[in-house]
Amino acid sequence: MDVTGYFKELHIYELDRRDKILGSVSLPYGLVLIISGAMYGILQKTETPLAVHHCTLIALTSLTFLFLAIVVAKLFRVTFGTAYAYPASAAQLADYLDSLKAHYQEQDSEKAEARFLDFLNSEHIRCAEHNAIANDRRASRLNQSSKWLLFAIFSGTVSAVADVYFTIFG
Repeated sequence: MDVTGYFKELHIYELDRRDKILGSVSLPYGLVLIISGAMYGILQKTETPLAVHHCTLIALTSLTFLFLAIVVAKLFRVTFGTAYAYPASAAQLADYLDSLKAHYQEQDSEKAEARFLDFLNSEHIRCAEHNAIANDRRASRLNQSSKWLLFAIFSGTVSAVADVYFTIFG
């Protein structure tokens, strides 16, 4: 079993997982924009002096905007605010290998290469673990934003139905 390859694959898997999570954020952002536009359209219909049904529409659309604000805050935390770990750069790795070879002299280069592979494995393990935790947090925030988005869709639907009702029946 190639241990170095395994830990490298774990690190790459977490980076791919990050890309999938970030790719799934665009649909909720789009829904937020569509619902916000619909609620803005409903609010534009309100007239002064305010009748009871206008106050009802304002309350329902305000609730929807509150839910949308929570969704945007959660999505913002999914998109930003999470740092990822990366292994040392190629130049740093080369310098470390050179220092190991100098330390062990040329007579025991196999031991230097073994220590280098151990270091490389530990780098991939560190990065994979850190990135897995970061991805779990992002996925959790994405799930939370989806739940709040459902509340916004429901309250927006109630607002739209109320708007249609008040338009027809005054």
